[in-house]
Amino acid sequence: MKTITCILMIVLGIFVMAGTASADEAQLKAHYNDYLTKKIDNCQRTAGLFNACYNSRIYDLIKMRAEEATFYENHRRELVDTMVSHDLGREAHQMDYFLLNEFKIRRHLASENR
Repeated sequence: MKTITCILMIVLGIFVMAGTASADEAQLKAHYNDYLTKKIDNCQRTAGLFNACYNSRIYDLIKMRAEEATFYENHRRELVDTMVSHDLGREAHQMDYFLLNEFKIRRHLASENR
C-alpha cells in the first residue's frame, strides 16, 4: 500500500510540475510579447520624431529605427519562441541585447544577399 501511495505521489508531482512549467512558459511568452510591443512603439516613436530633419546621420537613425520596428513586427512569433528557448529571463538588458543582435545579423545578411 505504501508503495502505491508513493508511486501516486510521484506521478501527481510530475503532472503538477509539467503544468507549472507550461504556465511559466506562457507567462514568459506574454512578457516577451509585451516587451516587443514596447520596443516596436519606441522604434516607431524615434523614427517619427525627426521627420523634417536634414542631417544625414539623423536620417540614417530614422531609417534604421523604422527598419527595426518592421523587423520586430514581421518576426514577432519567431523572436518570442527563440527568446523562450534561449531562456533569456526578464532582464531588459538581456532582451535588448538579443533583439538588437538578431536585427543586426539579419540586416547584415540581407545586405549581403543584394
